[in-house]
Amino acid sequence: MHGIVRDLETGKGIPNAVVDIWQASSNGKYDFQDPDNQVPNNLRGKFRTKEDGSYGFYCLKPTAYSLPTNGPSYKLLTALDRHPMRPAHIHLMVSADGYKQVVTQIFPSDDPWLKTDTVFAVKPDLVFDFPPTKQPNAEVDLHCDLILAPKGASGDSGASKMADFNKRT
Repeated sequence: MHGIVRDLETGKGIPNAVVDIWQASSNGKYDFQDPDNQVPNNLRGKFRTKEDGSYGFYCLKPTAYSLPTNGPSYKLLTALDRHPMRPAHIHLMVSADGYKQVVTQIFPSDDPWLKTDTVFAVKPDLVFDFPPTKQPNAEVDLHCDLILAPKGASGDSGASKMADFNKRT
């Protein structure tokens, strides 16, 4: 996963921004749900952007998973005739001094649960292709520019501009 954290107004990279990510493991559980099989903070990380606003790291292609089926949430879903599945996703919290923080998720375009996400979190501009890569130690590539609005800016928080910047770069 790589890209540039950009200023909404100028399009320029933001140096020293923080890209905080977390995701479920391939068994569909987060580290705190699976203490017998995962170490604390598994598949979590905080990265700072370079001087040009760029960032990059290796992560797993995310996996779809079911919400727990042994509690009140599942009873509610059952009563509503809804399934408990979440599409694969990576959580992101992006921040920088002088900018509004963005907390979002990104989803692979080939996930079969995108149209029926049980928590309705999928938006078209948060869906990305994960094309094959020739990079060593990686199978797919995710290019994701992240947009932050300056504090005090009105209107768009930056999340809905992600797709526009990614289509242009």
